[in-house]
Amino acid sequence: MFPSVMGGITNGILETGGIIKGIIFKNFMYRVHKKIQKLTITPNITKRKTLLLQTDCVVVFPGGIGTLDELFHVLAAKQAGLSNIPVIIFNFKGYYTGLMQWFEKSATNEITKKLSKFCYLYTTTSECLNKLKLIEKDLKVWIRH
Repeated sequence: MFPSVMGGITNGILETGGIIKGIIFKNFMYRVHKKIQKLTITPNITKRKTLLLQTDCVVVFPGGIGTLDELFHVLAAKQAGLSNIPVIIFNFKGYYTGLMQWFEKSATNEITKKLSKFCYLYTTTSECLNKLKLIEKDLKVWIRH
């Protein structure tokens, strides 16, 4: 169910003339979308996370531990003032609702800042694409994954 989400967003961006640049860990090459215009293949996860901080925008799709690791890596860099790249979390079918509740509790207890200070949260592909269109003028490319 979820793997088609990233493909759907990618196809939507390509259909509207957007440019896709991907950063992928070499062990996941079998997952790559065939129409990505520029693909950077990294030898390890650490290098991928380093490159994520050099992107124009990060869109987080439903994923597993690696996705959360990368999300927290980028959010920590933003909180520390090391990055100001836009982060969009795609909460497809409530996938990240539990995580959002954790962030709210953490902010209420003054452990972290409100998540809204660091990223945008959307529940539909059209909301994600609309936000990308709004920030696109500031970006060299639309999306990386």
